[in-house]
Amino acid sequence: MRWCGPFPSPNVAGLEMAIMLVIALLAAGWAWSKRPSRWALPCAMACWCAIAAATVLLALTGSRAGTLAAIVAVAALAALRSVPWRAAGVALLAIVGATVFAPSLDRFVPANDDRSVSSRVELWTGTLALIADHPWSGVGRD
Repeated sequence: MRWCGPFPSPNVAGLEMAIMLVIALLAAGWAWSKRPSRWALPCAMACWCAIAAATVLLALTGSRAGTLAAIVAVAALAALRSVPWRAAGVALLAIVGATVFAPSLDRFVPANDDRSVSSRVELWTGTLALIADHPWSGVGRD
C-alpha cells in the first residue's frame, strides 16, 4: 500500500514531498552559506533532516511523477548554482537510494501481466476511431 498521509492521493503526496525536498534543499544551501553565524549549523542540520524525511516519504508514496519532479528540480538547482553541487549530489543519491530500497518498488517495475500501457493505447485508438466516425456530433455519454 502506498503512503499518502493527509493528502488525497499518493501522487499528490509525492509531488508535495518533492516540493518540500526542494525548499529544504534551498534552505540548507542558504544556511550553509552563512557559516560565521552561530545558527548556521543548527539550521543546516534541521534542513537536512527535512530533506531526509521528504526523501523517505517521497519513496513511500511510490509516485513516479513526484520522483521525476524531485530529480529534475534538484538537477536544475545545481545547474543554476542555487545549491552547491555536493549538496545536490547527496540529495540525488538519497532520492535514488530511497526509491530503490522503498517497499513500493513494484510501482516502478511493471509486472509481466501489467496491461496498463497496452490498455491505454487501446483506449486512445478507440477514441480516435470514434472521433473519425463522428467528427461533428460526437457520440454522447452512452
